Amino acid sequence: MSIFAPNGPMLVTGGTFINNARLKKRSNRHRRTIQESFNGHIALDATHDTNSADNSRCHPGTRTAVLQTLDDWAQNRSAEDSNPSHILWLFGPAQVGKSAIAGSFAAAQCKKRRLAASFFFPPKSRTSTNGYGFEKYLIPTIAFQMAFNIPELQPHIAQAVENNPMIFHQSAETQVEQLIIAPILFLGTSPAFRVPRTIIIDGLDKCGDQEAEKRVLAIIADTAPRLSGRIRFLIFSRPEPHITTTFNLPALKSITQSMDLTDDVNGFNDIRVFLKNGFKQFRAARGIKSDLSWPEEQSIELIVFQSRGSFGYARIALDLSQRVRAINKVPALIFFFLT
Repeated sequence: MSIFAPNGPMLVTGGTFINNARLKKRSNRHRRTIQESFNGHIALDATHDTNSADNSRCHPGTRTAVLQTLDDWAQNRSAEDSNPSHILWLFGPAQVGKSAIAGSFAAAQCKKRRLAASFFFPPKSRTSTNGYGFEKYLIPTIAFQMAFNIPELQPHIAQAVENNPMIFHQSAETQVEQLIIAPILFLGTSPAFRVPRTIIIDGLDKCGDQEAEKRVLAIIADTAPRLSGRIRFLIFSRPEPHITTTFNLPALKSITQSMDLTDDVNGFNDIRVFLKNGFKQFRAARGIKSDLSWPEEQSIELIVFQSRGSFGYARIALDLSQRVRAINKVPALIFFFLT
C-alpha cells in the first residue's frame, strides 16, 4: 500500500503517523508559553554567561586540579563513587576565587551539555538596587534555564505554568515542586539525563539574610535525593557560621561532599602563574624587553606568600606594582589601600 504525505513531511513508524510540522508547532507553542510566562520573574544577569561584572573566569592555566575534581564529581567519577554525593559545597574566604571557579566550571559544563542551570547571587550591596531576591527569582531563573538546556522538559514546564498561573507568586517550595521536580520525574529514565546535569549556585552567602540562605539549603536538601542520578547541586559560598552549621545537619551532611578551597595545594602555584603572566603581558605592552630582571623572583615569591591563596590580593599587588614600577613597595601600598 502506498502512503502519500500531504503538503509536508510526515514520519511513518509502525503504522503510526506523526506530522513533523505539527510537532514543531507544538514545540514552538511550549517555548512561547515559557518565554511569556517567565518574563519579569527571572534574574537576567544572574547566570554564568550574562554581562554581569561578577561573572569572572579562572586565569588560563590556574585552578586546573579543582576544576578536574568538580568534573569528576559531576560525572560520578570521584573517589567516593561507592557513596556518591548529591551536593558538593565548595567554600572559602572572600577573594579566594570561588566565583571565577564557578563561572569557568559552568561554562565548561554548558559546552559539554551537562549544565542544568546556574545562578550567581550579586554582592549584598547590590541586592536591593538590582532587586535580586531568593524568593522571587532563584527558582524561576533555574527552571527557565533548564527548559532550554534540557528541551525535553519544555512541555512539562509549560504545562505547569498553564495549570497554575499563580505559581510565580507562591512559595519557593511550591515553585521547585511544580517547575523543577515534577517535570524531571515525569521524564523518567530519559536519555536527557544519561549523564547527571548540574545546578550551580554561587554566592549563597549573598542571598539576602541568614534565614533565606538556610531556607535555600533546606529546599536543596529535600530536592537533591528525589532527583538522584539526574540532577546534582554545586554550591559556592563563604563558610559563614550559619551556613556551616546547616551543612552539618544530618539531612545535608549525609548527601554532601565538602571542599575547602584554602586546602588547594596548587593554590599558591596558581597565583604564581597568574602574577608571572601578568608581568609578562605588562612588559610586552610597554615594550620592556631588556629589563627582564623586573620583577625579581624573590619579589614575586613575597607576594605569593603574603597572598595566602587570595587572588584578590595578588590582583591588587599586580596592578599597584605595574603603576609604581617598585614591587618592593607593594605590600605597604596594599596595606594602605585595604585599611
